[in-house]
Amino acid sequence: MTVPQEKLLLILLGAIIVGIFLGGIYDFFRIRRIAFSLNSTDIKKGIREKIGTIIIFFEDVLYALICSVVVCIYVFYMNSGRFRGLAFVGFFLGFLLYYNTVGKVVMICSEQIVLFLKKVFRKIYRIFFRPLLHIVEIMFKITVVKVFLIMYTRLKMHNDLKKANNGLHLLKI
Repeated sequence: MTVPQEKLLLILLGAIIVGIFLGGIYDFFRIRRIAFSLNSTDIKKGIREKIGTIIIFFEDVLYALICSVVVCIYVFYMNSGRFRGLAFVGFFLGFLLYYNTVGKVVMICSEQIVLFLKKVFRKIYRIFFRPLLHIVEIMFKITVVKVFLIMYTRLKMHNDLKKANNGLHLLKI
């Protein structure tokens, strides 16, 4: 079956646009990796690397699923589900076009934005939340100590009453 050249050109251009869109989704995952990286000193280096590798694996699987769904929908919508290698060339070209141009700029800007936001949130934490957590910790300790003392005195009174009651029974002979 022959396809008009205009239709093939539309398929190619649409596939390039979809490839650019898929490149943007890929950048979303890369930005998330920068923002939520496991650089904590609380976690040992080997465990941190294993956890990071597992998270990246599942993100890549999710990205592959998203890409496959988008590509299938595009192929069915544009060409009634018929396989055209031209569309897949377009996806690849669109992705490469985005990744090597706008993607680089997006990643540089997003790294700077993420670093700035991390600094801002650290300062907010130090100024507001750290003192609040200390107050809550002190109140918790005071409350626990008071509850413990109340329970201890009641238990002591209960034991004293038992002893006194036992003593009174002895006198009633």
